[in-house]
Amino acid sequence: MPFVWREYVNLAETLNLGAPTQEQMRSAISRAYYGAFCECRNRKGLSMDRKNDIHNRVINLYKESENRCEFSIGNFLDSLRKNRNLADYDGFFSPTQPSTNIEINRAKSIFNLFDDIDNGDCD
Repeated sequence: MPFVWREYVNLAETLNLGAPTQEQMRSAISRAYYGAFCECRNRKGLSMDRKNDIHNRVINLYKESENRCEFSIGNFLDSLRKNRNLADYDGFFSPTQPSTNIEINRAKSIFNLFDDIDNGDCD
């Protein structure tokens, strides 16, 4: 049975509960991004693609879509990736619990949009 990428978003929420440490908040942002990214990548049939530019390619596939939900997914994923890069690579980045919740909510919005697509509620 394949991994359910939405579970990374659930993990991100758990990491950001209570009084999370900087490490927990950075990890939460990263998990939220990867949960959303992998779902987006797989839905475009690119699950085995490991090329260096895969993140940009997936984001652009969605941002260039004429489907309004896919377009929104691309924008959410692009913003989430920028903040994931800060969380993973910038030693001076200082996440807060509210800012981490914003990133988690972006990932959740992506999954909600996929639910809309799956239910035929998006054109």
